[in-house]
Amino acid sequence: MSYDPYQQPGQTPQQVGRSNESVAKDKVKAPAILLIISGIISSLVNVVGGGMMSVTFMNMPDEMRQEMLKDPQMTPELLDTVAMIYGWGGIASAVMGLLLGAVIIFGAVRMLSLKNWGMGLTASILSMVPCFQGCCLLSIPAGIFALVILCDPQVKSSFR
Repeated sequence: MSYDPYQQPGQTPQQVGRSNESVAKDKVKAPAILLIISGIISSLVNVVGGGMMSVTFMNMPDEMRQEMLKDPQMTPELLDTVAMIYGWGGIASAVMGLLLGAVIIFGAVRMLSLKNWGMGLTASILSMVPCFQGCCLLSIPAGIFALVILCDPQVKSSFR
């Protein structure tokens, strides 16, 4: 197919004759799938990591407890307090990571079906926040990719 200098700006020859919605669906497919995968991995990593942290500190083995009590500044009461804080912190981290992963997955699914542009934007921004992401090597680039695609005027106008 040859180049047509009189075609509408912003359209490639492959896009001529296709609806705006089908072109937008093709554009959002890859970043939405990456966000879904990133959300699943992050949820699993946060649940496992938070669960391990809470189990370790709430059910501290005697050997670990005795080793920590060798520190002259550590009293048994302080050790109990620290263990409870870290134990409940692990549970809070797991729950928060699971909720954020669910929001990312939900937003990516909405993005994939071209519904609710704002939810897709929220999912892409949340995936770039490194505090609760289990796989930053995937989630940050996926979030940037999704953000770039969502800001494309042709894609943005296709959302319902």
